[in-house]
Amino acid sequence: MITRNNITRLPLTAIATWSSLTPRLKMEDNKMARTRSPNYPALGLPDAIKRAAKLWEIEKRSPMDEEAAAKDLGYNGLNGASLPVISALKKYGLLEPKGAGVALSSDAITILVDHEESADRKRAIHSVAMKPALFSQLAKAFPEGPPGKENLKIYLIKKGFVEDAAKKASEAYLSTMALVSDGGGNHTTDLDEVNEPGGQMEQVRRAVGARTPLDPPPVFQIKTQGAFVVFPLPRNNQIEIRLRSKVSEEEFQQLQKMLDLLKSSLVQEEEDA
Repeated sequence: MITRNNITRLPLTAIATWSSLTPRLKMEDNKMARTRSPNYPALGLPDAIKRAAKLWEIEKRSPMDEEAAAKDLGYNGLNGASLPVISALKKYGLLEPKGAGVALSSDAITILVDHEESADRKRAIHSVAMKPALFSQLAKAFPEGPPGKENLKIYLIKKGFVEDAAKKASEAYLSTMALVSDGGGNHTTDLDEVNEPGGQMEQVRRAVGARTPLDPPPVFQIKTQGAFVVFPLPRNNQIEIRLRSKVSEEEFQQLQKMLDLLKSSLVQEEEDA
């Protein structure tokens, strides 16, 4: 193998060959340097919190090896798909070093278990949102608030990002700042799955006997901790169910029994309708 250290011991023809290759190698090195974008989280904060919630369900406060964390999140182990996710959780400070592995941070636990209007939860969300160095820099660069997506993408390209990385970093930053602006509430996910044909909303419509799509359509928001359902009814009425956190099977059955007990107060007689 030809290296800079042993080049003096090579024949003149080999030295000439090495000399002709050196500019080309430098050109390749420069090309790689130009196409390497600055570090940024691969996920926006809402998605990162959703992944942290999965770890909380399984591990709680227990320290875990990063490979175990990746498997808890549904990956086969540490690979090209899981490493950016684990890295994003660490960049936000949702995962922190503990022993030989990692564990959910106190900010992560506050975000996951505290109620939405809690001042501590809002503080924790703002704190983790600003931990990625790039996001802290962008917040200072745009003190009046986040710019538009295209404007931000162009700004990042001028700062050295390649176009694809600028697009992804823009999306991650804007979704993060939207959550911060909202105070951590109204965090919704999986809406396409819920409202798609055969999804949960269609099953609910069938259960109540609705043969055509309702106008307006149902709103189903799965939050970081629980869920919020608004299901419209005729005569400008609607059903609302709001959960601060997921319930157990026993608690759900208690809810059903409570609704049965309240039926006489909630349901009009046919002649009064």
